[in-house]
Amino acid sequence: MMFILGLLLGSIATLAVSGIMLEMRQRNRDMNNRYKYQHRIPQIRSLRMTGLSVREISKRTGIPKSTVHNYLND
Repeated sequence: MMFILGLLLGSIATLAVSGIMLEMRQRNRDMNNRYKYQHRIPQIRSLRMTGLSVREISKRTGIPKSTVHNYLND
């Protein structure tokens, strides 16, 4: 019985560590993507000052609309 309990606890611990590792990878991926176009913020702001819409800036630069919007609101 103790053997089975130990095996079960070991399996639970392995699953917990696997879940934590997956979560860490996802957060890292999200952070990398968040700043993917950061070097183009001046261009985005410049285009906005010329009167272009978020949609038009997105089309011209190839940057997702949501990202353009976020950078303009930061």
